[in-house]
Amino acid sequence: MNKLLYLAYGSNLHPYRLQKRVPSAHFQDTVTLSGWLLQFHKRGQDGSAKCNIIKSVSKNSKVYGALYVIDALEREFLDNAEGLGRGYDHLDIQHPKYGSFFCYVANPTHIVSSLKPFTWYKDYVCRGAQYHDFPSYYIDTIEEVTTIADKNRCRCQENEAVLEQMQIL
Repeated sequence: MNKLLYLAYGSNLHPYRLQKRVPSAHFQDTVTLSGWLLQFHKRGQDGSAKCNIIKSVSKNSKVYGALYVIDALEREFLDNAEGLGRGYDHLDIQHPKYGSFFCYVANPTHIVSSLKPFTWYKDYVCRGAQYHDFPSYYIDTIEEVTTIADKNRCRCQENEAVLEQMQIL
């Protein structure tokens, strides 16, 4: 079966969350992208901010991510979950150790700097970063992001239940 390398840097960092979307996902390694920044400014379909990575003017900037192997046939599951063509586009990145892998980046039409993420969304990112033992300064930066409450009670409870399972693992 054909395999692909996918870089998670946001809410898909934790393997439990990603495997709910893409059952074949298997953790490969952590990756550091130098010269990139993590931002919470992509307008999600629910109206809140989601993660995005952008090139930075500072070469000292870094984004930490988790590299996963997925079955090529399941890429469409991830494309649907991420909203490919509805705010996110694919980006192929060349890496000296792993060759080519893909991730999702926000289409410029969906970048809104004033948006805030829902609390549960930021928690996905924090838990994933903690799971992969990213540097404490990086996790602290994520934890400092201001959030908003999700007024959709059902969606909020559903995501909090997933987060609870992640905490157990």
